[in-house]
Amino acid sequence: MNLTPVLLFLTSFVFSANNIGVIRPGFQGTAYRRRVLYLGLTALGFALGFFAEGYKVGSGIVRDISPPTQSGLELSLLVTLLVMGAFTLLRLPSSISNVAVGALLGPLVASGGLPPVGPLTTIVVAWLVAPATAALLSLAIYAVHNKVIWAWPLLKVSMFNRYFGILAILLSSYTLSANNLGMLTSFGSGALDSALILIAALLGVFILSNLVASTMGWKLAVLTPGSYSSALLGGSVNLWVYTQLGIPASLTQSVVAGVMVLSLVTRPSVVNTRTMFEILGSWPFFLAISFVAAFGAWFLL
Repeated sequence: MNLTPVLLFLTSFVFSANNIGVIRPGFQGTAYRRRVLYLGLTALGFALGFFAEGYKVGSGIVRDISPPTQSGLELSLLVTLLVMGAFTLLRLPSSISNVAVGALLGPLVASGGLPPVGPLTTIVVAWLVAPATAALLSLAIYAVHNKVIWAWPLLKVSMFNRYFGILAILLSSYTLSANNLGMLTSFGSGALDSALILIAALLGVFILSNLVASTMGWKLAVLTPGSYSSALLGGSVNLWVYTQLGIPASLTQSVVAGVMVLSLVTRPSVVNTRTMFEILGSWPFFLAISFVAAFGAWFLL
């Protein structure tokens, strides 16, 4: 029995519910009608990114670290689903690229295969560099933003930040889909699997994404609309670069890095250090727990 379509659907839904929670603080506090509009823009960005550039990561180096058998791929998907689901319920923003790579390596190693050093090194180096470059991009965008609006009246600044936020929402959802949803296509094949991935992700945009949004928008740091949009744009540009290289990366880690840096350099600064360290500490844990779970499950199933 081929379980791949079902697992792809559920994994895409959970991924979207988790990672859209990183984008949603960009429009929290707005009227209900406007929130619905912004969620619609997020869904539009998801669809555009998936169709325009999703193939770049789906056909990239992720396939080089995949298990050789269909059962191995399905096990990797199952572990990815369970780990992402658990962290979503815990309201922690999670990187599906970290989780999925660990889940792919588990069955590969358990079945006697050797992890390809070149592709794996490229991915790990990208993960280490991405938060730093995203933080720098966020700082640069925020500096330009402030230079543009510094002499404007308050009403004009409010209007500018609204459109600035719309741009950030569209681009971040576009790049998130192009990179991470594109990565999920490497688990499946054909138009049906691709359609299931996109449909499930669009459903996740509207359902459950408020869970992680509460952590990003209220528990981690308090930022102005302009500064949070700067973090979203910085993370989006950062992720777009990795998409062109076919490397699975994380919008979550990029945006969190931007949020933390901007919250530290802006005044007044309101940062929940406990939540910050919980998020930072969970990043290497994603890779480790998914690898161990998939490795152990290979011998049990």
